[in-house]
Amino acid sequence: MSDPRSNRKSLFAGAALALGILLLVSVNLLGNSVLRNLRVDLTEDKLFTLSDGTKDMLSTLEEPLLLRFYMNQNLANEFPSIRDYGRRVRDVLAEYAAASSSKISLEILNPEPFSDTEDDAVSFGLQGVPVDAAGDRLYFGLVGTNTVDEKSVIQFFRQEREPFLEYDLTRLIYEISTVTKPVVGVVSSLSIYGGPGNPQVGEPAYKPAWAVITQLEQMFQVRQINLDMGPVEEDVDILMLVHPNNLTGIARYEIDQFVLRGGRALVFVDPLSEESAKTPDPDNPLAPKNSTLPDLFKAWGVELVPGMLVADARAAQRVQTSDQGRSVVLPYLPWLSLELPNFNPEEVATSQLGRVTMRSAGRLEPVADSEVAFVPLIQSSPESMMLERFYVQFGGNPTALLDRFEAQGIPYTLAARLHGIVDSAFPNGPMKDEDSTSGSDSTPEPLGELPDNHISQSTEPINVVVVSDTDMLVDSTWVQTQQFMGRALTIPMADNGAFVANVLELLGGGANLIGLRTRGTGLRPFKVVDELQREAEALFRETENGLQERLEETEKKLSEMRSGGGINLEILSEEEETTIAAFQNDLLNIRKQLRDVRHELRKDIEGLGTILKVINIGGIPILVGIIAIFVSLLRRRHRRRALAMLQ
Repeated sequence: MSDPRSNRKSLFAGAALALGILLLVSVNLLGNSVLRNLRVDLTEDKLFTLSDGTKDMLSTLEEPLLLRFYMNQNLANEFPSIRDYGRRVRDVLAEYAAASSSKISLEILNPEPFSDTEDDAVSFGLQGVPVDAAGDRLYFGLVGTNTVDEKSVIQFFRQEREPFLEYDLTRLIYEISTVTKPVVGVVSSLSIYGGPGNPQVGEPAYKPAWAVITQLEQMFQVRQINLDMGPVEEDVDILMLVHPNNLTGIARYEIDQFVLRGGRALVFVDPLSEESAKTPDPDNPLAPKNSTLPDLFKAWGVELVPGMLVADARAAQRVQTSDQGRSVVLPYLPWLSLELPNFNPEEVATSQLGRVTMRSAGRLEPVADSEVAFVPLIQSSPESMMLERFYVQFGGNPTALLDRFEAQGIPYTLAARLHGIVDSAFPNGPMKDEDSTSGSDSTPEPLGELPDNHISQSTEPINVVVVSDTDMLVDSTWVQTQQFMGRALTIPMADNGAFVANVLELLGGGANLIGLRTRGTGLRPFKVVDELQREAEALFRETENGLQERLEETEKKLSEMRSGGGINLEILSEEEETTIAAFQNDLLNIRKQLRDVRHELRKDIEGLGTILKVINIGGIPILVGIIAIFVSLLRRRHRRRALAMLQ
């Protein structure tokens, strides 16, 4: 006879199992409908989480946009790094579509060879990369269009740009959602737009505009403006100030109000403008050719250290000079050639610069107790010191400057980004121009009554970039001019123009683009494997180097015996033949040992990598399995005890 209690337990277990299956199906169906848009980003660098700036821009889109993502999935599968990066791009694009309140439509397209989709990709200007002998091309790009068919394209998602993925995508959407190019208003006391030259010193009769202006005119609407004529025009997005010395009180006030209203500014000041020094003031030839905006800078939370230049032994450019009648090449400390370690890797404007050159640059410092964020963009190396302007102003001697040099062990900021809420530098309105005969402690008086539209505090956090050198914009600092078929071609020798364009592009995109930062990549290397590889290489390289030295020595001896030393190779004694044979055998043995060492090196490294990968990949499932078995045994033991107590 069957035990009634056992039958009831079986019935109860069956009902519980059925109820569990029903509950599981219900939860899945409910989750698929209700939690469809729920996403959790568990990556270390939040690779799939959009920044607040991107979300703000997406929330203000006024027209529908279409994003077409082209990628040959089958071809990409043959390249694991591209396949994984493509998966990340696709997922991030899905985040953009989800955060746009249905303003962005996303199409995933597979441009198979010789298909209509591939023809569309080519017509949009996407770049196909040949991947096999058959001529098949891998497409991995994005096309964004708006309702009037204006487009912006990422021709190919290069992996070196992966940290900038969000910036590139946000910029693309900004371009197709904005009708006009940003307007850049230029104010400069230098002949940045060209002008009459001096043929007596080798200049043309009329000098052309600087290369940086020519470059910017291809990307922005650039115009010269006069700040003394009244407020900055409403359509001007960015002010670019280059060597703003002797600005009137009205001009400085208009800059202040423009920035407080939300306008962005790129300011180039200089403790010593070498370009300006070429045309000294005939009334005061000893006057320093410097520029700064102390009243505005104080309000913005930044200071240019007065009368001092940055000298950097590590970044100094080498120049040819004479020393005691001899021609020598020495580092000239005030002329800087700044490279990767000098750039802020977290700022989009500087993270991919190669080299920026500066001449007689100054030091920027944050004002004490200021609440404005001071973000360094470019810094000198720690092998720097501050140098008084006097030693360079009238032709610095490279040898004398080296004799005075003493590294201070700290980097100095040469360019910085400012961000924060600020008060007006002119709370009483525009000031009268200072009298040149008055003392330095004199305080300018207000020009008149406070204007009705005066702004006393910024309506939003300001966005200003300050650079402590103006000579970096001069053609001779960063480009070379060559004649080609009667035309003058400028060839960049440094990234000065790229830096200016990057900053203006960010400022032109507003706070949403400016606030974007670089992200990590989806690639996660096995760091322990890499460390073990380095240790293994060091161990085997020592043996390899010893064998390599023996190999070279043996080959040298054998070569000497064959080619010289008075030995006639046609008539050899038995002893000489034995010696040569021994050298040849030794040579073969050393080469064999060398091959074995290299083989062992490769085998050991691959073995270490395999072991750790197995641990990382298979360790967790094995551990979970062991825990499950342990829990099952405990439950079985507990069930047996319960049955024993019932009986």
